[in-house]
Amino acid sequence: QPRMSHPTSSRSLGRAQSALWAVAMALALVPVPIPGVPASGEFVPVLAVLLGGALMLALGASVDAWPARAFLAWLLMRTAADPSMRSIWCFLVVLAGIVLMETAARLPAAAERWVAGVLIVGVGINLALGLGLNLALGIHPFAECPAWLPSSLGCDPGHLDHDFVRLPTGLLGHPNSLGLALALTFPLALTLRTKGRYLLSAIWFVGAVTTNSRLGVGLCLAALAVMTWGALPWWRWCALGGAGTAIVTWMVFGHGWVYATSFGGRGPMWGLAFAASTTDWPMILAGYGLGSWATWAQMASGPYQGAVNSWTMTAFSEPIQALYELGVVGLAIGAWWWLNAIRDAWACRPWRVASTSSRAWATAVLISVPALFVTPVLHLPFAVLIVGFAVGRCRKAVKET
Repeated sequence: QPRMSHPTSSRSLGRAQSALWAVAMALALVPVPIPGVPASGEFVPVLAVLLGGALMLALGASVDAWPARAFLAWLLMRTAADPSMRSIWCFLVVLAGIVLMETAARLPAAAERWVAGVLIVGVGINLALGLGLNLALGIHPFAECPAWLPSSLGCDPGHLDHDFVRLPTGLLGHPNSLGLALALTFPLALTLRTKGRYLLSAIWFVGAVTTNSRLGVGLCLAALAVMTWGALPWWRWCALGGAGTAIVTWMVFGHGWVYATSFGGRGPMWGLAFAASTTDWPMILAGYGLGSWATWAQMASGPYQGAVNSWTMTAFSEPIQALYELGVVGLAIGAWWWLNAIRDAWACRPWRVASTSSRAWATAVLISVPALFVTPVLHLPFAVLIVGFAVGRCRKAVKET
């Protein structure tokens, strides 16, 4: 007969995995810079994902979802076909993130309270620092030189005016990152079982506005629309929905085309990437390899003609980058995976007025989908953890219904 696990050991394992998730989320959201370690604010969140995934594997975690298995198998084949330090590093980070997401689908209900608490406190700390120090006083004591900034420029804030000065960043390094964090946790603020949830939601929305992030504001409005759908009469929803859809579409998708005619604009970048991805059949099917985008983008023949800046590290569009690095096969597997996540989130019916534990997580999954097309959601550790946990909890809720 199969050996049955003891209930006490199962509960202990669940608590240990829940604690690991909470710690990883805390480190990703509040990456306090390490003195003497360059770009530690960027390295600590990635390290949190790596160590979190490794410890989950040590505790017996596994990858059960077939889309995730297929995606990992394709990544492994592409990495083995053209191994490099960068591709191996990227594969390990992706593997750790997938393991964490799969574990989230098996955690006990108490884990949701732990992680939700860490999310609200962590994002709140970043918002408080952003409003108090960055916006009000105009000082950025936690702003480090990003890894992409040439060392010859030093850490003079004058080189980072556009990104930092008088815009709230907190510890997340960029106003758009703070705006995205506020938007992804906005559904949690709306569903907290406290009397102050509406005040907290208003603070979250105003915080997203102060970041000057069209994406953050647009996603907050999209979350509000999804979660209030069931509370409005159908005719009023149609009237507001039409105007709201137009506003959100511009804020989210127009965000990527604002600088379309300038150097480093996303429109020309996406066009060049698509052209490079469709030159010959091997590259169309298999792509150029995991982690190859940054190498190509910074070459003299790339879209930036050898320039190194924040635009060159990612494509600012996950489908475009997946097509370039993993080809049509990898893009198709990734789409299969995301369609499953959308199906589970939709099955949770987050527009129901009745409060459920999965309502906020389902909304976070749904609003993250348009963000994938215009911002590197899957290249930001805190966003990977928030969306990954939400995907896992939606899958668990569907299985239990």
